[in-house]
Amino acid sequence: MEPVHQLAGDALAGLQEIPLPPPVSYVPQTIGWAIVGALLVAALIYMSWRMFRRYRANAYRRAALAELAVIEGALLHVEAVSLIEAAPSLPSPVNGGGIKEKRREDGRGTSNAASSLSPPLAKRGEDGRGASSSNAASSSSPPPAGRGEDGRVALSALPALLKWTAIAATSRAKVATLSGDEWLRFLDRSLGGHEFERGSGRLLSRIAYSNAATPEISREQIDSLITLSRRWIERHNADV
Repeated sequence: MEPVHQLAGDALAGLQEIPLPPPVSYVPQTIGWAIVGALLVAALIYMSWRMFRRYRANAYRRAALAELAVIEGALLHVEAVSLIEAAPSLPSPVNGGGIKEKRREDGRGTSNAASSLSPPLAKRGEDGRGASSSNAASSSSPPPAGRGEDGRVALSALPALLKWTAIAATSRAKVATLSGDEWLRFLDRSLGGHEFERGSGRLLSRIAYSNAATPEISREQIDSLITLSRRWIERHNADV
């Protein structure tokens, strides 16, 4: 009688490997999938082309926004310089930071450091009467935005920037001759609403045709005008 392990070895020796099926191909097997794939590739190419065209078409918007940021920065610089110039000078420290006053022989008190104070404070120390509160307030209050030659130049660049942007968006023949209320109505039509003709946009005409330093324009009005101008540059309809 043959051993059990010998019988098991003979049975395994007659086994054969099971043939595996061929790998599944990822290539579409029907024409329908090929058409769908081709349409998807064409749609992707078309969308990329449209995005590139829009990016190039909006180059003038990006340039205008950069120029608007320069104008806003110039106005902030002018305002900062005006605040520094309008601020009262600080007294010089005497004897380790404390200003020591000496009494006059006749009993009237005055400060030996009066000459180092700002003019209103020095005057108050000299005559003993004190400067009026209105004079002190006027010497320390900041001037209105846009005051001075630098402020006027920065403000006058804003109407020119909007006109250049409109010409780049449409055409010179359509925009270059517009002025006054007609120009403001064009800006409103291209943006929607009446903020140029009835709101803060009316300052454009005053800035464009005024040779003065425009001290009557407040900082709030200028901020509102810059915000409106930025919104128009970003959202205006070039097909108006």
